Amino acid sequence: IMQDHFMQVFLGASKNYKGRKTFMENFDDNLHAMKCQDNLYYPFASVGDWQMAEWIELSGPSMAQMDKFLSMQFV
Repeated sequence: IMQDHFMQVFLGASKNYKGRKTFMENFDDNLHAMKCQDNLYYPFASVGDWQMAEWIELSGPSMAQMDKFLSMQFV
């Protein structure tokens, strides 16, 4: 069974707006951009801190469990 195809036109859908910054220009203008140059894992202090945060997020603990974990002295 063949279905009829149709085209719907949206005027201005691909319009470019001159004078606006690109994503990377906005990223580089960010208040903390310089910190990212020195530390790729900013706002984390190190790759270890980033890995721990990623593990916590992906392992799916409850907010109460996460709060308890993050309040431990070794963290």
